[in-house]
Amino acid sequence: MTDVRRPDQARGGTTVTPSPRRRRVAGERSRPVLPPEPTVEPSVEPTAQPTAQPTAQRPLEPTTESAPAAAGERAAGRRVPGWVLGALAALLVVVLLAVGLLVRADRQAHAVDAARGEAVRAARTAATAILSYDYRHLDADFAKGRALTASPFAEQYAKTTAEAVKKVATDTKASVVAQVAAAGVEQASAHRVVIVLFVNQTTTSTRLERPQVDQNRVEMTMVERDGRWLVSQVSGL
Repeated sequence: MTDVRRPDQARGGTTVTPSPRRRRVAGERSRPVLPPEPTVEPSVEPTAQPTAQPTAQRPLEPTTESAPAAAGERAAGRRVPGWVLGALAALLVVVLLAVGLLVRADRQAHAVDAARGEAVRAARTAATAILSYDYRHLDADFAKGRALTASPFAEQYAKTTAEAVKKVATDTKASVVAQVAAAGVEQASAHRVVIVLFVNQTTTSTRLERPQVDQNRVEMTMVERDGRWLVSQVSGL
């Protein structure tokens, strides 16, 4: 005979007791059966990693103690030996002396060049005045010549013209005209110049039938006195 178990009997011999159902009250609507709400797993947000902040660096403090020592070492390394300084000083003195001598020599050269030109021009003028005269105005001619002379030639010129030339020129009615054909410098310094002149003298007098031309070479020494070039010596060559 088949054993029919009641529904209230569970398999395995275990009795399942059904839960009592609540009675519906009159007029109460039946409540709809809602589906179960889905289970929402809690969202796990990633943990934010802390941002690494830059570590502020401490300013380096100057090493005040080691700086003087380093400066002293550098100064000691750059120190110039005393003999080098002495040699440089001596060399500087020599250079300055050389420069001074060059400047002085250059100035003297310019002074000599200027003296040569001025003395030659003065000698040409003086030769024309001293070696020329006219019996009609001897005093004026001799005075003009004396103004261009200096000692010792000034005294010699005054004595010769007064004692010898004046008498002969008056007696013979002589007239002498001197012309400088050429002139050249024999010696020169800043204040003394020796010049050789080629002078043509044309003479007329009662003793001559016609004018006579004499070609003479004259050496004149010119000296600078108070800015003027004067004749200090005259000799024939």
